Amino acid sequence: MNEILRFFDENEIWIYILLGLVGLWYLRKAVLDYQDWRGSFFGLERDNAQRRLSSSASILVLVLLMMGGEFILVSFVAPVYPSLQIIPTPTLDILASPTTTLAAPLSLTNVSQATGQASVVATFQPVASKCVSGQIEFTDPTPGQEIKGKVTLRGSVNLPNFGFYKYEFSQPGQNTWTTIQAGDHIRCDSETCADPTLQKEDYNQLGDWDTSLLVPGDYYLRLVVVDIAGNSLPACVIPVRVLAAQ
Repeated sequence: MNEILRFFDENEIWIYILLGLVGLWYLRKAVLDYQDWRGSFFGLERDNAQRRLSSSASILVLVLLMMGGEFILVSFVAPVYPSLQIIPTPTLDILASPTTTLAAPLSLTNVSQATGQASVVATFQPVASKCVSGQIEFTDPTPGQEIKGKVTLRGSVNLPNFGFYKYEFSQPGQNTWTTIQAGDHIRCDSETCADPTLQKEDYNQLGDWDTSLLVPGDYYLRLVVVDIAGNSLPACVIPVRVLAAQ
């Protein structure tokens, strides 16, 4: 469904142009068929002209209905569909609230003079984050964790006036975020939830992330909560390292 809506949204102008050309062609054809029908004197000739006119008029009505459907999808359906209105988004402005500085691992190679061997030292670039325990946070993976393949993301989304959440990824030095998935509730496996030895944050499933298509390296993972009024709250951002899937 996401791909279909995104196709109609991104190609809105071309769809209107194509439907408009088809509509003009059949409008002209309908006018000519109408003139033939008006000018017909014999029964068989008049019936054939009437069938052509009916066919042209039917296709013209279909084109108008398709244009109306495109308008409804783009103007009314797409704006309220969460997965479309959040791909990709710029960095949130959360300077107004206190922030913590997270560390995003960035490889920096140093050479030991004593051994002549290269060692990798992690350096960090700051990124604004607002993770709040029990409210908006990732519990799995944890900051700096190495992940690969398809992973299940777990965390907390527990805020007043909750509308929906989304989780996204970006790379260090980039200012755009690619949405992975969005949802309006947290999944919970019945057997896992029934286990009294587990804490709530242990089984809160935000969704899955397939990292097998990504280039191995360092990434930021961001959790954003949007309230029922459409306002994005300060985001929770953690650094992770994606490994090559074997």
